[in-house]
Amino acid sequence: MMVERSKEEILNLITETVRYYADHNKLGRGEGGNCKYITEEGNMCAVGRCLVDPATIEKAFHMHPINLVLNKCGDSIFKEEYRSFKQSLWEALQLHHDCRVRSVDLSEADIVRIINNLYSSNTCT
Repeated sequence: MMVERSKEEILNLITETVRYYADHNKLGRGEGGNCKYITEEGNMCAVGRCLVDPATIEKAFHMHPINLVLNKCGDSIFKEEYRSFKQSLWEALQLHHDCRVRSVDLSEADIVRIINNLYSSNTCT
């Protein structure tokens, strides 16, 4: 049974991700500006950097959203420290990263608001 992460852990992951991608050079974008789990140069998207093997996921699921990947593969695709987060969190992080790739800036406060909305019915502490 999956144990839900605390709201503090969720906000820490969001903050870590937003700060990491404040540097546009770290964005996982391929030719044409499309988001990739990992690029040929080794840059990774917001989800890709948390995967055990982003290259395998990129090869199998290029251009597919994380919800499809999770439905097919499960939580074990993530490094241990990134397991047990809700699928909706990964979707929101992927959306944030995709917006950054397309040069639409979301602030840390924006992404926290999005996550708080996603988790508003949750019992996170």
